[in-house]
Parts: sequence; structure tokens; C-alpha cells
Amino acid sequence: MPLTDWISLMACMGHLALAVVVLLKGRGNPLRFPLVLMSLDFFVWNFAQTAHRLSGEPMWDWIDTTFSPLGPPLVFYFVTVFVGRSRKLRPIVIVAFAGFGILSLASAAGFFGQEVVELINRKLWWSHAFLIGLGPIVAATIALLIQHLRSATTFDEQMSTRLLIAAMIVGNLLGATELWEQVFPAAGLGNVGTLASTVLVAIIVLRYRLFPRRASTVLPLYALTVGALGVLGYLVVFSLLGSDIALLVFATTIVTLVLAVAARDLFATVTSTWEQTRYLATLGRFSAQLAHDVRNPLSAMKGALQFLLEEQDQGRSIDSRRDFVELSMQQVERIERLITKYQRLGAVSPDPTAIDLNELISSVWAGVQSGRNVEGLKVDVELADDLPGLTADADLLGVAVQNVILNALDAMPDGGTLTVKTRLEAGEQVAIVVSDDGVGMDSRQQERAFDDFHTTKADGSGLGLGFVKRVLASHGGRVVLQSQPGTGTTVRLTLPLIREPA
Repeated sequence: MPLTDWISLMACMGHLALAVVVLLKGRGNPLRFPLVLMSLDFFVWNFAQTAHRLSGEPMWDWIDTTFSPLGPPLVFYFVTVFVGRSRKLRPIVIVAFAGFGILSLASAAGFFGQEVVELINRKLWWSHAFLIGLGPIVAATIALLIQHLRSATTFDEQMSTRLLIAAMIVGNLLGATELWEQVFPAAGLGNVGTLASTVLVAIIVLRYRLFPRRASTVLPLYALTVGALGVLGYLVVFSLLGSDIALLVFATTIVTLVLAVAARDLFATVTSTWEQTRYLATLGRFSAQLAHDVRNPLSAMKGALQFLLEEQDQGRSIDSRRDFVELSMQQVERIERLITKYQRLGAVSPDPTAIDLNELISSVWAGVQSGRNVEGLKVDVELADDLPGLTADADLLGVAVQNVILNALDAMPDGGTLTVKTRLEAGEQVAIVVSDDGVGMDSRQQERAFDDFHTTKADGSGLGLGFVKRVLASHGGRVVLQSQPGTGTTVRLTLPLIREPA
């Protein structure tokens, strides 16, 4: 077998291995879905191209030309997610998939007639159309990466972006030679391009932690084993049944199912471990806050009861100590209110009452100060004097504001300036603005900031801003996030006013 085919098979093995690593390591990460699809697409058309060279069977050429047009839009989609602009650029992504999808469907029509495949191979329109569409999408993709590189502040993010740019240039230039040879006399080097780009992406995933979750050191070895066995299985099937299309389709389906089963057990184990860790982190966060809130009334009640017992032990009557009994009863009622509060927190079910927003903010800040060391921080609390009364759930809103303030403090481990403001805004709205000059967030982190269980902290549960968004939405309000890496973050909470009738 020629060297070029060995390179293709190595690339196929790399694609499968990368898909397995991303599938297992990227749980809950938006980059996971496009990167897995991209790896599998590259595997299919690379293997089909190699099989066509070795066998000459037109079916493999049909598979190649069906799946290869999906590569550019998948890469573009992946990059838009990587730079944190997938939502803004979604219409362009859809147009890219539609344009290249036409080429893919044109090739897929060969399944219903061999003459269609021959027509595509005989005419240059397909290759010309592919190259014409490839140029703008590659230029747009590289432009997005260069723009992201200029705004990246961490070394890992800069290196990841540089390697992605290199993978884009190498993969697309060498991949396009497969079409150039139909237009110009040149050797196709697409297999070399995909192998090189896969190696570069694997370095980003494993070395520069594209997916922050920790993974076992045996995961890359496991993924390479699955990839190698997968390629070997497809090769055996191809060698034995290359001329019988019906049996070939059946056998490749069986091999695919076996690969899926091989990855399933490890995937289930990793997923179960991650779900348990996430649950325990969430439970720990809530239980720590609940313990803090319950400790004060329990201490007061314990002190009152100890005093009454001491009075009895001394032979003194406690009939005149009704105030201590009443104090204990008040603390029991306080604990009952706390339990009700935490039930509402879990369901985000507001119980609105008339509140003074400035008093609420002052109370929240006092609670933060009692539980956190704020020495070395400059704190500026500016509460507007002209705020009218507000109808809201004080418990839910208080925890939401507390989360935002704690996030701001966490973003300034070496000190900085924290600003908390309230103000009346146009449109019958009141705003709570929390700003810090901490580490800030890049565009990808901002796009995911309000996702449930997303966190940039190693010991965080990621409930913060996702919970805040749900609380504000339950009150008819909204949350706006503005951030810049190295500059800081501003979170603006707005709530509608319900004025009392005159």
C-alpha cells in the first residue's frame, strides 16, 4: 500500500481518536458538538477517498463527494463557537451549510443512480463550485481567529488560537489540492492536510485545555486504541467485501455499532462521575449557605434554653422568664422561614412583597462582609435616593445580588475596585449595577456565562449567573453582562417598577 494511503489511514485513526476524546472530555461544553461532527465528517470522507483509490469502486467516490462539502461549514461553525460569536453569526453559518449542502445533496443523489456520480466526476462544475465557496469561508474563518487572537489575554487562549489558525491554513490549503488536481496538474495532499490539522487540534485539546474539565491520563491512549481498532475493522471489512455493496454496507454498520458500544461504557462512567461531582458541588454550596443562615437562630435559641435550664438547676423559678421562651419561639419561626426560603430558591418561585431596594442591597452587602475578607479592596456603594418602592421577592432577589457580588469578588483575587449602584432608569425600571476591575471574561466565556452549571472556577458549581437570570426573569426583569479580559466585568440587573396608585 502506498505511503499516501498509510497517511490517510493515520489521519482516519486520528479523527476517530479525537472524536472519542472530545466526546468524553467535553461534557457540557458548546465546542463538543461541532468538534465531534467535524472529526467524524473528516474520518468518513478520508476513509472513503482512500478506499476509492485502493478499489476503484465508484461507491466510495460517491461517499467522499457527499461528506467532503460538509467540512468547511462545520469548521466555520466550530470557529464561531470558539470565538464566542455563534449566536451573532448564526445566519451566516446557516447560509454556509445551505450552500455546501447543495453540493453534498448533488453527490448524495448518486445513491439513486451511478450516472449522477459519473456526471459529477466528468464535469468541472462541482470542483469549481466547491473552490469558489471555500475561498470566502476560509477567509472569514481566519479573520475571526485573528480578531480573537488580538483580544485574547491568557497564554493558553493565545496559543490555542494560533494553533487553530495554523490548522486552518494547512488543512485548507492541502485539502484544496484534491480539487486542484481536477483543474490543474497537481498531486492531491488532502490526507496530509487533515492529518496535520488533526494533530494541531489534538494539541489544543490536550495541552492547552480547550475543555477545562480534568480527564484521566489514560484517556488519549484509550481514544487512540478505539480509533486504531475502528480503522482496522473498516479495513478488514473493505478487504473482504469490497465488491459486494450490500454486504459492505451491512458490515460497516456492524463495525460502527461495535465502536459505539466500545466507547459507551467509558462514556457512561465519565458522565456519571461528572454528574455526581456537579451534584455534590451544588449540594455543598447550598448546604454551606443554609448552615450559615441557620446557625445564628440556633445559637440564640440554644443560649436561651441553656439559661432556662441553669435557672431550674439553681432552684429558681422560670415563670418570670417568659421572654426567653418567646425568644426561642421566634428563632423557631425564623428557621421555618429559612426552610421556606430555600424551597423557593430551588424552584425560583417568587413571593413578591413591597421592599426597599436600597435596604436590601445594604443588607446583602453586610452579609457578604461578614462572610468574606474584603481587605485590600476598594468598595464604592452608591444607592440612589430617588428610588420608589419596589415589589419583589426579597429572598430571591437578595441571593441573586449576592451571587453577582461574590462573582465580582472572585474575579479580583489580588484586590481591585468593587462598585455597587442602584439607579432609576427610563421606562419605569430600576437598575442594580455591580462592576469590578478584575480578570474579565473573553467572548466565549461571556456567551456561556448564563448557562446552568457553567463556571470558570475550579471549585464552583456554576449556579451563579444562570440562577440570577432565572430570578430576574421571574420578576419580569433582565440581566446584561459586559466584560473585557484584563479590564473587568459589569453586570446590570433591571427590574420593572410597580408604582402604588396615587
